[in-house]
Amino acid sequence: MSAAGDIYLLLRCGYRPENITGIDILPDRIEKARSLYPHIRFIVGDAGKMDLPPESYDLIFEFTMFVQITDNTLAKTIADEMLRVLKPGGYVLLIDWRMPKPGDKRYKALTRRRLESLFEIGRTCQIVATQKGALAPPIGRALSKYLPACYFAVASCLPFLVAQAAYLLKKA
Repeated sequence: MSAAGDIYLLLRCGYRPENITGIDILPDRIEKARSLYPHIRFIVGDAGKMDLPPESYDLIFEFTMFVQITDNTLAKTIADEMLRVLKPGGYVLLIDWRMPKPGDKRYKALTRRRLESLFEIGRTCQIVATQKGALAPPIGRALSKYLPACYFAVASCLPFLVAQAAYLLKKA
């Protein structure tokens, strides 16, 4: 799902535009988001150093960012910053790839172990829910194109082919 789709989903879930803030380091993505949602606050910025007040958000939503961050120090800095701006009792929703792209060093999966390390599970926050998502892209694309009726059956019968996961964390 694109960032625009993510925003639309939040609006459909009842979030008011004035309560949503989006951040991206790429200005062209922010420009596009502003053109689609002019009533929502969008910031060009670094997720590792957000110019946002501490403990000011009820929900932090991340979609396929951590898989693209191969530097563990940077990933930990961003996770810490997400938790800094999250209110106590607030939630972090992470939708990311739990498997790496085979042979491509530009991607590092958000495995359960990496998730626990980045967000200090058990100390700083707890995992409230986990939900498996999309199949590994080459398989998912082929099934979607040629056998769309089989997509969910394959995901159910062959769970090791599910490469994406959603994690809901709650800050202590």
